[in-house]
Amino acid sequence: MLSPFKIKNRMRQFKPLKGQKHLKPSNKNQKARKKLQRASRIEEQRKPRIKRNGVLIAKDMKDKIVEDLKREFDIRSCVGIDKYKTTLQDNNKDDFLQHLKEELMDAALYIQKLQSK
Repeated sequence: MLSPFKIKNRMRQFKPLKGQKHLKPSNKNQKARKKLQRASRIEEQRKPRIKRNGVLIAKDMKDKIVEDLKREFDIRSCVGIDKYKTTLQDNNKDDFLQHLKEELMDAALYIQKLQSK
C-alpha cells in the first residue's frame, strides 16, 4: 500500500497544463490515451526552437503564404536585374516617388474597374 505522501508525489507528475482541468482516467484506454497525449506534448516541447523577432517558434515552422511571397520577390528581383542591368540598391538614377505614384494610380484604376462590374 502506498503512503499518502507517495500518492501525492505521483499525482504531481501528472499536473495539467495551465487552463486545463485534471481528469482522472477511469479505464485502461483512457490511461493509454492520456499517456500518449502527454508523450506528444513532451515531444512538442523538445522540438528545436529559434527566436525570431523576439518570439520563440519551432525551427521547422514555415508560413506557406510568406514563403510564396518571398519566392515572388526573388523572381521579381531577377526579372528587374535582367531588364535594367542593375539592382534596386545600386540604382540612384530613377525617381522612385514618381514610380510609386504611377503604380498606385494604376492600382486605383484596377480597383475602380473591379468595383464597376
